[in-house]
Amino acid sequence: MNALHWHAPDTPLRASVIRASALGFGVVIGLALAARPWLQLGPSYPAKVAAGKKKTDEVLCPMCHLGEFAGQNEIPRVAGQHYQYVKKQLADFKARRRTNDAGNMTSVASTLSDEDIENLAQYATSLY
Repeated sequence: MNALHWHAPDTPLRASVIRASALGFGVVIGLALAARPWLQLGPSYPAKVAAGKKKTDEVLCPMCHLGEFAGQNEIPRVAGQHYQYVKKQLADFKARRRTNDAGNMTSVASTLSDEDIENLAQYATSLY
């Protein structure tokens, strides 16, 4: 019997986990998490994601960051970024702690409420 026994269909992930089980439990967990398209990078609340999407259209985020925050040229991709990172960057632009954007993000962020920032961070995190 394998060192790791579970009742699951034969899949490449299961085979990798069983092969790696001899290397130690930490490696097994690491491999399992590496194949995690279902794992969010932060909390996700559908109503906040929807409100964030609506806010992107109101403040014209896609004009620079393109649809679904894909980014372009010197405008960064925000889709799939960590929730806390997005939230902090928006708050820093709003508070003028971050100003390396020629004023574009500072201007937009100054119009955002704390709730808007929360919703935008939720939306960006939900994208891949």
